[in-house]
Amino acid sequence: MASSNGITAAETIKAIQGSKGFVTIIGKRLGCSARHVYNLLDKYPTAREALENERESMKDFAEGQLFKRIEGGDTTAMIFFLKTQAKERGYVERTQQEITGRDGGAVTVRVVYDDSPPLADADTEQ
Repeated sequence: MASSNGITAAETIKAIQGSKGFVTIIGKRLGCSARHVYNLLDKYPTAREALENERESMKDFAEGQLFKRIEGGDTTAMIFFLKTQAKERGYVERTQQEITGRDGGAVTVRVVYDDSPPLADADTEQ
């Protein structure tokens, strides 16, 4: 693993705070590259946890903004919420698609298991 160049776990965690989880921002704060930030995250589990918490905070923020829109009567926000969070209540958008074989013919389905010998010619109809 690469050297931390003297950057401590505490310094990494401090740089993560308020970064919204953006690795480039963390790198700028630490004076290093994004790649080096990833190395620090691998080296310091506490920093990795701090980054995950920062990103969870952003998800909470986004959810809060969505709920504000819903409370304000935003129909698009309501539909989005229902399609993603209320599928068990029937709020599922289904698309119909016609699938046919060559020239509108039947579709041939082959199941190949990982331990099966390779087929001589996969396109040959049997």
